[in-house]
Amino acid sequence: MQERKEFSRYARFRDLGLLKARFRQHSFELHTHPTYVIALITEGCERVGDCAGPLEYRL
Repeated sequence: MQERKEFSRYARFRDLGLLKARFRQHSFELHTHPTYVIALITEGCERVGDCAGPLEYRL
């Protein structure tokens, strides 16, 4: 299955962005966000790491 991503904003909530994506092999460099981030994973898993070490979330 191919990786894809789509980013959008809603006029009613101008500071709210939505990233809808399907990643199989993609990884992000260690980074931060200047605002709150809410993630919803509907299938698969996500691996997150910080100074305390890696965490893995599976469905």
